[in-house]
Amino acid sequence: MASTQGYVALTRWQWLGDKIRWALEPNEPRLIEDYLRAGHQLVKPDEPGCWHLTESEFHLLLESAADPNLPWHWRCLCLDHCHRPLNQLQALSSTGERRRRLDELRVRLSTLRLRPSIAMTEGSLP
Repeated sequence: MASTQGYVALTRWQWLGDKIRWALEPNEPRLIEDYLRAGHQLVKPDEPGCWHLTESEFHLLLESAADPNLPWHWRCLCLDHCHRPLNQLQALSSTGERRRRLDELRVRLSTLRLRPSIAMTEGSLP
């Protein structure tokens, strides 16, 4: 039974991530909070998979922020939330390797160049 609940929780987290990554509900900023909360419910900080899951959250938010095909306001919202997984990774960076990896992620965030979003017009849709 626990494995079924775990599968449902993982599927929900992945679906929320897809909704964020592809801006399926760009006027629903609570999706990001729900996604991060769902990730925290999947693994505890002392579990081995926590670092990987949290880094995945960071990458999803950063990739969404960098995607010019998404609405500008959504991209800015994703960028604004990138610090949350980074803060959690800071708490998990107990080894030199993890501290180096965290520094790489911080550099990636600090050097991100945002291109303007591509304007969608009525004629551009199939």
